[in-house]
Amino acid sequence: MDVTNSRGRSLFTGVLFSVVGIATFGALSLGILAPVIMADLGISGLKLGTVFAVSAVGAAVISPLLGRSTDRFGGRTALITVACVSAASSVLYGIA
Repeated sequence: MDVTNSRGRSLFTGVLFSVVGIATFGALSLGILAPVIMADLGISGLKLGTVFAVSAVGAAVISPLLGRSTDRFGGRTALITVACVSAASSVLYGIA
């Protein structure tokens, strides 16, 4: 995608914000739906909390690596890669 012109930048920005918004909605909806998930799967709050904690620890561990990647490959490349991974994870949320 050519993002050198104004229209290309606007489209890129819109797609990027949409992907991040959808991914954020997916993550936040899990917290809202926690009682339903626990009842449906028959698990305790401790087990579900452990899943959320592992996710948070994973994000804390990977953040420095993403920072180094951004420095090495450039902000635009890292941003596009993260947006694609976020989009793929949203699709997987939907399939699951």
